[in-house]
Amino acid sequence: MNPMRLGVLLGLAAGCASGPRPADAPRAVTDGPGTEQPLPIPAELAPHISESIELGRTLYLLDKASAIGTDVLQANVPDFHGRGVGGWLTVRAADDAGQPTDAFAVVFFTRQEPLRHLFRVDVPLKGKPAFRELSPPTLMDDTGVRMVRARQAAIDAVPRGRRPYNPVVLPGGAVGRPDAIAVYLLSAEQIPGEMVFGIHYRALVSADGSTVKQMLPLSKSALVVPPPAQSIPPGAKAVASFVTQIVTDWPSEVHVFVSLLHHRVPLYVATQRGIWLVIGDKITLIDDKPPH
Repeated sequence: MNPMRLGVLLGLAAGCASGPRPADAPRAVTDGPGTEQPLPIPAELAPHISESIELGRTLYLLDKASAIGTDVLQANVPDFHGRGVGGWLTVRAADDAGQPTDAFAVVFFTRQEPLRHLFRVDVPLKGKPAFRELSPPTLMDDTGVRMVRARQAAIDAVPRGRRPYNPVVLPGGAVGRPDAIAVYLLSAEQIPGEMVFGIHYRALVSADGSTVKQMLPLSKSALVVPPPAQSIPPGAKAVASFVTQIVTDWPSEVHVFVSLLHHRVPLYVATQRGIWLVIGDKITLIDDKPPH
């Protein structure tokens, strides 16, 4: 992803024609984001769109569960740093038969090896999170150890900036690399309402968690959009945002993640293949011509 510029859309969003149009045809004003007539997504781009949706949704759910879990831990164990907590892993919880459930487990592990589970917070999709202290602490299994090591290897290798990173660890198969472990390093928002499109990274780490094979910036610009109150005229209401994207011809998982993170805020994403509308985990093509 490489969003080079962003503008906040005010009042009635300025949309695009509902179908193919001449290159010099004016864009029409619609009744607002989401009312545009969607166009068929080109067959060669459809798999990329599906991947962006799935990854963006996964990043949002795991990142949100992590935030809830760390808040619950701090409320129950104010001195958790002094208790030897070295970090956390957030995974989809499973039942006794190993089947995924509608909950996430945020597991807090020791700072020192051998790695052990100290605390666990179960975060359901609906309902209240549940806190548990593991006494005595239990040893991490091999999968968990490799994920923790991959997490730390990625953190050690990512370029340093002024913002902390929130790590999300996924099986490499989620990004088409079953031979690796994928670690997303999502740059934290520091002001309520700001949107961080740049400064995110995806690391591919060896399956044993020891070696970073690739550190991929998910943007070439450190684009951070201030809260609407700081960037629009007094009395105006922001209804959508607009970014350009030149690295891929489709919206990435970051666009989906940011829209979900901001309560499904509509994002218009302009690429060389046209203009897309991202609303949460829904992506539609609304104009098959890029803007001038």
